[in-house]
Amino acid sequence: MTTGIQKYIYFTGFAGFVWVCLLLLPNSSAAEPHRVRLSTHFQNHDWFPLSKTEMQSAAVDAALAELTRKGAFVFSDKDGPGVGLLTLNVSLVEVAELVKISMTLDLAEVSYVATAATSLRGMNRQGIFRAFEHVGTTAAQRMRLKLVPASGNGLAKTENLAAKALYDKAQQLKQETRFEEAATRFATIERLHPDAGKWLLLAQDEIRYGLPLFEAKYRITEMGRFSANPMEIFKPVERANQLFRQILAENTDKIERIQEAQRYLDELSFTQRALQNSIEAQSLSHAHEIKFFLMTHYNDQGTWPDENEMKSILKTLTSDFEILGYLREENGLKITLEHRTYKTPLLLTGSDRGRITLEVQRDL
Repeated sequence: MTTGIQKYIYFTGFAGFVWVCLLLLPNSSAAEPHRVRLSTHFQNHDWFPLSKTEMQSAAVDAALAELTRKGAFVFSDKDGPGVGLLTLNVSLVEVAELVKISMTLDLAEVSYVATAATSLRGMNRQGIFRAFEHVGTTAAQRMRLKLVPASGNGLAKTENLAAKALYDKAQQLKQETRFEEAATRFATIERLHPDAGKWLLLAQDEIRYGLPLFEAKYRITEMGRFSANPMEIFKPVERANQLFRQILAENTDKIERIQEAQRYLDELSFTQRALQNSIEAQSLSHAHEIKFFLMTHYNDQGTWPDENEMKSILKTLTSDFEILGYLREENGLKITLEHRTYKTPLLLTGSDRGRITLEVQRDL
């Protein structure tokens, strides 16, 4: 069977309601999906770290992608027999500089709630967009895990013994860096053993603190792994950053955890800055070859090349750059370039006297 996804998103005005009809054709071998209607509410209290459309798009699209990743849901735009309601509430809290998603699933006989939050403090536009994606994905993962059917593991023992066995298995999976499987076991304790006492409390604490902390520390160690693509090193750094911010936002009642997460974020910011400086230095170094050819062209021709000439020049060079923007005027030249490997935008300007400057174009 061919798997296809069709999405229809309707924005019903400034109130921020988003109605989505999404038809997913799941694999026939998958468990029966839940049929639901989706409603999304957005509250920002006149705080706009990004445009409203960008914030809605990042959080909701990420949540939908995660919810449908394993065919758990079929979305409908109409009420009807057997159709539940999945509500996403996206809230921004300016004083705390955080974003929170609360996801409620109302089925015929039962309701489920999943939440996720992360800190936006000190982030640029790109970082804020990724934070919205992260919190949407995390809330959806937690909702999906609440719906995972219990496996036949023969744990028909007492409540506490069954929960302890699941908890021990989850810890083993965590140490083996099988994080999603570990999260599934912790969520199973929360769902199937609500009277398991300390094991329930320990599982809930793992979900909001222990598991994301362990994974974040593990992602930091991944920075030392060799990759042919130098930009791959940023992926574990970004993941660790998002997890520490999640801990910061979801453990506001624990001052020592706030301090711990903030210390890691501070240290990680130095690491990110050092990595970014190294990447930028590499890009600038490669671009000096372009600078030399432009100086030669200007000295020979008395003018700057047009865009087609510039593209021809780039083809003769060993450095692999792409032109993102090109403006040639009587009084100078302005080119935005990006190295295809290092992905750092550079701004090259040429004056009417043949002077060339080359600098990194910083993200706002």
